[in-house]
Amino acid sequence: MRGAVGGEQVGISIKDLATPNNGPSLHTAQQQLTTSWQTYRFPLSAFAHTNLTQVFVVFEMDFAGTGGLQVEFRNLYFFS
Repeated sequence: MRGAVGGEQVGISIKDLATPNNGPSLHTAQQQLTTSWQTYRFPLSAFAHTNLTQVFVVFEMDFAGTGGLQVEFRNLYFFS
């Protein structure tokens, strides 16, 4: 991932069928992005609050702060 200006705060979430779709999600620790491409790895165990047998949303980005942010990502992989 990378940010357009750097300093963007992003959290990554996975939602299961029991997770409300009406507000902030439980997510991994916020990542502060730079303008350079960086690889971030999150073990599925980081999503311990999620029932991985009933996934509803496989990838969600949660943004901190206000205003518009431009964040880019590529090559999303899941490993157990």
